[in-house]
Amino acid sequence: MNYTEFVGKKGSFRLLNRGSAKALDKVIELDETRKEVLIIKTTIHDIMNKMIQEVPINNPVYLMLGASFGSAAKGTGLKALEFALSICESVDMYGFTVDPGYKEWTRYFSESRQGHTPLHGRAYYQMMECLGLVKIHSPMRADPSRVVHSVPSHSTITAARIASEKLLRI
Repeated sequence: MNYTEFVGKKGSFRLLNRGSAKALDKVIELDETRKEVLIIKTTIHDIMNKMIQEVPINNPVYLMLGASFGSAAKGTGLKALEFALSICESVDMYGFTVDPGYKEWTRYFSESRQGHTPLHGRAYYQMMECLGLVKIHSPMRADPSRVVHSVPSHSTITAARIASEKLLRI
């Protein structure tokens, strides 16, 4: 699905994972201004740096360390969300499917694919939405214009944190 109708064509930053960066020539075609800052999450900076130099681009490119902790590593979407929350007043997320049972994932520039089920990310995104930090827009939702009104109280969040910490110690 193409999210241009929701987010427009203008972007300041584009965060890419290593796989997306391998198609860097196609990714830069999406930025008509050629001014978008590209941030690539990778653990192999030397190889990625060489590959970037082989592609004729004028965009500023930065490499971000992506820790390799196997299934515990943060996904690119999660890193992008953290980055956006650190510099933006409000964050609207488009294309992040957060619905139970989801088995397909999409990138805005390619076809949808079967793949991983990012439960950590889904729970994290939903928590951020419940706290009012982000608004998620997903084509998989029955009512994409719904507004989340029920934000948990501080005591409920504290109790949930304590319960999860107890479970982690077991």
